[in-house]
Amino acid sequence: MRRSIWMISLLASVFAVLSPRIYAGNLKRSDALWIAEPAYSLGSAQWIWHAADGVTPPACTRYFRDTFVVPANRGAVAHAYVLCAADNGFTLYVNGVEAGRGNTWSSPGLMDVTSLIQSGSNVLAVLADNSEAGPAGLIARLVVKFHSGPDVEVFTGSTWKSETNGSPGWSTAGYDDSAWQAVSVLGVNGMAPWGKVSYAPGADSYVAFRGSFKLAKPASVEIQFLGAHWLKLGIDGKFLAEGPVRFPKVAPRYETLTVKLSAGSHVLAAMVHNNGIDTRMLNGAAIPPFFWASAIAWRARVVLPEDSGP
Repeated sequence: MRRSIWMISLLASVFAVLSPRIYAGNLKRSDALWIAEPAYSLGSAQWIWHAADGVTPPACTRYFRDTFVVPANRGAVAHAYVLCAADNGFTLYVNGVEAGRGNTWSSPGLMDVTSLIQSGSNVLAVLADNSEAGPAGLIARLVVKFHSGPDVEVFTGSTWKSETNGSPGWSTAGYDDSAWQAVSVLGVNGMAPWGKVSYAPGADSYVAFRGSFKLAKPASVEIQFLGAHWLKLGIDGKFLAEGPVRFPKVAPRYETLTVKLSAGSHVLAAMVHNNGIDTRMLNGAAIPPFFWASAIAWRARVVLPEDSGP
């Protein structure tokens, strides 16, 4: 068996869906599951702007949109988020609903839009503001994740359209944008004058985890967990424990709980709070905040879910 490591830090309300391995046997630290949210990046998104503004845009407000389709056979959306930045500021809409704002072009805003994605036609729309004459640009990436199968992604680029004003309904999927202009693609993330723009999560943040497993028959299941800093743990929607977990000086020690579970599917979930304070465990931020968990069913065969673990 092997372990996988992801660096963590999430803004409040972002929900990561992960599937821990379930071990039938003694826990070894080398077999432990260390889980955290995947790194957020702009990927292949490009800087764009309204083409008619030329190389030296005036102080202005511009409207941008791009449509995309979520196939009906993909089922429920597990998680969807947008990273967006604009010089100098933006207001983001998904299917006509405001999803977030930002005014720091050097640090993209991260917005959870899971509840705004719908089956069929969708639109990502941005009102971008260039507060003074000079360089202007918009860069964004949307990622829609499902419980299985590939993601649906949207990047700022040549498929986007723009206009100098937004008539009623401009941010909705059904709006007729046939008269809008194709945008000017300025270049890749890293171009002058902005340089490389990347997401920088806040130190005081929360992340939620959940993992599913099945038991072939009723069993006593040993739940072992460890995390930094504060955490709350539950199974099948019922509270189990909360931290912080106490650490000895030499090495960290996991906490152990034993619960009796019926045959069938079960869900282990945790909410972890990174309060931004270095601890003995984090060793001056040399170790990223983390959550670790394992479920062990003694003398009972555990049926692993198809998507469990890497």
